Amino acid sequence: MDQYLVERDRAVWKIRYDGSYVAIFPTKETAIGWAIEQAHNALARGVRACVLSRADDQTLRTEWEPDATVP
Repeated sequence: MDQYLVERDRAVWKIRYDGSYVAIFPTKETAIGWAIEQAHNALARGVRACVLSRADDQTLRTEWEPDATVP
């Protein structure tokens, strides 16, 4: 499963995918929106994907995942 992880790095929000940062955004909302778009694109290619965010206390939160009915 592809995972897009949204993390804050000082004043910006970064997306980590496959161990590397792939995008930087000024707000958490825009970062999550972009990550969800990428996850939808992965689903269109037949790859399951999800979007997670890391809180300041380092816990992970699921921001988006496909419906259980999606193969």
